[in-house]
Amino acid sequence: MADKKAFWTTVPGIISGVAAIITGLAVLIPIVLGVGGKHRSSNAPSGPPPGGSPSASGSASGGPAVLATDPSSVSFGGVVVGKSAQDVTVTVTSSGGDATIDTVEITGAAQGAFTIAGTTCGNGSTIAAQSSCQVTLRFTPSALGAASASLEIHYHPPDSSFTTVSLSGNGTLL
Repeated sequence: MADKKAFWTTVPGIISGVAAIITGLAVLIPIVLGVGGKHRSSNAPSGPPPGGSPSASGSASGGPAVLATDPSSVSFGGVVVGKSAQDVTVTVTSSGGDATIDTVEITGAAQGAFTIAGTTCGNGSTIAAQSSCQVTLRFTPSALGAASASLEIHYHPPDSSFTTVSLSGNGTLL
C-alpha cells in the first residue's frame, strides 16, 4: 500500500516539472528563432543593427525599420465633457531602414474619446530611413472621469512590428 501512496504523491511533482519545461521552451523557442520582441516601444534604441549591415528583411538604407515617437505618451489633462482639447501632434521617425505603415489606429477602453484629426502617416505610406511623419490627435470626452487609450502604429519590416503612444485625459464639468 505504501508504494501506491508514494506514486500518487510524486505525480504532481512530475507534472509540475514537465509544465515548467514546456513553459521554458515556449519562451526560448521564439527567442532562438528570432521572432520574439517585435513590439517596438517608443524609446527603442535607434540606428542600424550591430555591425552596421542591413538585414535581409530591411532595406539597404539602414537595416530593419525601428519607429520611435515624440512624445512617447500624451496627456490631454482635464477637458470639459463635449468639448475638444487642443490638438497634439506626435512625430513618428524611422531610425532604422524604410518603414511601410500598415495601420494607424486608436485602441483601448476609451478609444471613442480620442480621434486622429490628421496624419501624414497614412496606411500604406512609407517613411524613409531617418525621416518622419506626423499624427495629430484630439481628445473629446463624452463622460466625466479618466479616459485612456493608445495610438498604435503597425509597420513592416520586420513583419508584425508596432509602436504605441499612451493617451490619457479626464472629462470634467468645468
